[in-house]
Amino acid sequence: RTKDCDNGEDERRIDELLVENHIYFQTICDGNRDLLPVLIDGRYETDETECQFWLCNNTYSRCDRFWLCKNGADEVNCPFSNCSEFEHSCIFPNDTPKVSCLPINQAGDSVIHCLGATDERHITQYNDGYRFLQRFKCWNDSESVSSLSLCNRKPECRFGDDEIFYTVKQFKLIYFKLLSMPLYLTQSIADEISSEKSIQTTAQSIPVDPLARMSQMDQWQCNHGIPIRIRIDSTRNETHCLCPPSYYGDLCEYQSQRVSLTIQVRVATDWRNVFSFIILLIDDNEIIQSHDHIEYLAIRDCDTKFNVYLLYSTRSKNISKNYFIRIHAFNRLTLKYRASWIFPLKFLFLPVHRLSVLLKVPVLDNQPIQT
Repeated sequence: RTKDCDNGEDERRIDELLVENHIYFQTICDGNRDLLPVLIDGRYETDETECQFWLCNNTYSRCDRFWLCKNGADEVNCPFSNCSEFEHSCIFPNDTPKVSCLPINQAGDSVIHCLGATDERHITQYNDGYRFLQRFKCWNDSESVSSLSLCNRKPECRFGDDEIFYTVKQFKLIYFKLLSMPLYLTQSIADEISSEKSIQTTAQSIPVDPLARMSQMDQWQCNHGIPIRIRIDSTRNETHCLCPPSYYGDLCEYQSQRVSLTIQVRVATDWRNVFSFIILLIDDNEIIQSHDHIEYLAIRDCDTKFNVYLLYSTRSKNISKNYFIRIHAFNRLTLKYRASWIFPLKFLFLPVHRLSVLLKVPVLDNQPIQT
């Protein structure tokens, strides 16, 4: 029981963790209980009670890999999904070598179609006191095992179906090194130490230890980021988080104020011409907050929806200003200007402003700005 956090919260008991007086709106009915039960009108209530009356498919629950809806409607058509718009990934018991897709109307219907009952997650969820965890339901059996026990080469289900995933689940380890780090492995730079006498190189020999695998807790703590290990010296390393642009903080725990833009393009001609679309987030003083670009080829991208995040230049944004999305289209090969569009952001109080636009590219060049 060593306290690693400044305030010792890593060593608090479960009942000590659940003492928040104020929680974020998006944590209500998210599957994790953050508040101790409170007696209201003769009933004990938390942030996870009466969730059947809560809109399960909402902005905060979309694509967070946790089924808030019974049929998983909040987890379909997500960027990480390999299935079509209204389907879930599924491994059928009679076709275990591959990952298939199950229509959403067969999920949450109390009939198990997928190995492990992944389509009936309300059956296999359990609450360990402050969060909901998912278990793997053994086939044709009432028993279930922890998801952490899958593919450990130790069958725990009667028919061994918890180890079938071993042939499906592939682990990929990525090794890399940062050349800008102050310490290098001697063998890594042996070929680089040349006869250049003017360069002073200090290399320390560091034992090459077996890869220290990250625990589930280490992987979880970065939230929406990627955990990496940074070597401090020959005996110590620390876990740090690489955050995507839309999140920040030591643990990627805070959302950045941003514009989430979805673009679909239509052209009447020029099916074989490549267009570049320059996307700008600007304020009413024409100051560019952030920018991005996409390339569009009609015969390839006709049905593609491009998703772009645009961040404000300051955190938090200046709500006294007005903001706009301006898009300019150019012929990629000739660099001829084709057209522009401008879209005002009307709801400045929103931390994440979601905007979907359909751009109809005119036939002729040099078209005026369209709104």
